[in-house]
Amino acid sequence: MYKIVILFALLLSSLFAESGFIRPYKTKLISTQQKIGLADVDKSVKKGASGIVIRYFDDTHYAIIAKAIVKAIKGSRATLRFEKFDLLHQEALPDYNIKPQKGDTVILNYLYNRALAITPDKTSYQEITKRYPDIDWVHPDLFAMRLSTEFNAKPTIEDFQHTCRQNDFELLFFAIDGRGYFTDCNSFEILQEVAIKTSPKATLPFFSRLGTIKGRLGSLIGGGVKNYNTYYKKILGL
Repeated sequence: MYKIVILFALLLSSLFAESGFIRPYKTKLISTQQKIGLADVDKSVKKGASGIVIRYFDDTHYAIIAKAIVKAIKGSRATLRFEKFDLLHQEALPDYNIKPQKGDTVILNYLYNRALAITPDKTSYQEITKRYPDIDWVHPDLFAMRLSTEFNAKPTIEDFQHTCRQNDFELLFFAIDGRGYFTDCNSFEILQEVAIKTSPKATLPFFSRLGTIKGRLGSLIGGGVKNYNTYYKKILGL
């Protein structure tokens, strides 16, 4: 157990970095009941934001014990839902069950310093990445490559969440019909909306240097994205 704590401490220090866009927000749990907790937050934390719960065992040893998702905010009080933290899951390490409790540290807006942009064309991709240079943008080629090797021409919410876990980021950006939506990868709730120019002609299922992704038998099996705007509006519940 002691070695596991040290490992998580090292991984936490390497993953946690501030972003000039949405900065991590640190707070403490003021109460918990089963998988629900309460914490005070400021205006930088939005409904749907996610983060981590940390248990400090002493001044130098700590561990990430759970994932936290903001389910509601009333005034400065946020209601959090706890889930299993699986970003750093290793088969060689045993699972341990430590439940969040009053006094544990919570870091929200976690890993928002990196993001994946889903856009219909190169122009909108370049516009959003230049507008927010403080974000470490994960190139869509990485996601497109995985989808292509799997003959997956229609990425689902689960596909996006998988690539978030694999590449250590929790923020997505979707450019849809002249609007841009920064979205949390865990909750898939929209955190912020901005204006952005988009082309009516879209690379499907999204812009990448790989071009159009084909499904099995040319997308005859499993289908593919037929209309870029319609598909991603449905993904985000717009």
